[in-house]
Amino acid sequence: MKIAAIIFGLLAALCGWNAASNFRDAYTMRKYSAKVVGSKLKVDFGRTDSDSIEEPLYTILVDLVTTNEPISRFHWEGDPGQAVYPEEALDEFARFAPGTIHNISVVRGSPREVRMDSLDSSSPLNKGIAWSSFTVFLAIVALTISSARSWNKKGPWGLFVAIGLLPLLGAIPVGWFGYERLTTWEYISGTIVGVEKPFDPTQPLANVEFTAKALEKIPETSYQRFTFSWNGNTYTGGYRGWHGPYDEKLAQQEPRFYISPKDRWATAATVEWGEDFLIPVGILMLFGVAFTGVGLLIRSSKI
Repeated sequence: MKIAAIIFGLLAALCGWNAASNFRDAYTMRKYSAKVVGSKLKVDFGRTDSDSIEEPLYTILVDLVTTNEPISRFHWEGDPGQAVYPEEALDEFARFAPGTIHNISVVRGSPREVRMDSLDSSSPLNKGIAWSSFTVFLAIVALTISSARSWNKKGPWGLFVAIGLLPLLGAIPVGWFGYERLTTWEYISGTIVGVEKPFDPTQPLANVEFTAKALEKIPETSYQRFTFSWNGNTYTGGYRGWHGPYDEKLAQQEPRFYISPKDRWATAATVEWGEDFLIPVGILMLFGVAFTGVGLLIRSSKI
């Protein structure tokens, strides 16, 4: 038991170190306002790391210079959000036309680690929060195992308390994100454009490069297009072709869904207080209170 507690304690310390390191990077990152001087969209076709089906794959390449003295040059490569359909990728690529201004962040001491604030979701802050969650979980496990000696007389009360703490802690982020979705997400009613047909990769598109496989495979799939307004701009989405971010939300005939004000890819077919807040938070609180209560009851028992 003692060795296991030490191992979990060391793992918790390692996660804590990673969390602190990412929080430090987030705090010390240098932020710049930069102008695009060149951009390119590469279109390929194949399998992503997380999906077994083949679909279009995109990479945006952007060259930027800072707008303030001293002038610094940066190069950024990344995905156009969660775009799957060509029109979605082209919408994102249009935002990086030469002359447009963007906010970028650079990790101090690593000038090649450029992060585009408008697209990068894997920021040091988000990583720090994730590592902190692992730290708390492993620390609870280590403390639970280390208290095993006191279980002999009154039973494994520490195990019940530890199991109860996990859903209680988990209810906090679940409740926060559920409440944010319910109070800030907007209901969108899109407009269907034309009929289902494939994309023509041979049409002239400035600074867009298709690989041989993309030229062969993309015209084989027909899909439906639709437009919608979000944050004052008009965007195009696709569905009924590949497995894109809007496909599951648009199983019905009309393109209607809820969307986050911060992320055009964060959508939901419905938003309800019961399903998105009361039920998940209630279940976590019920299990948390039940297990924690049983553990504390065992500990205080005089039997």
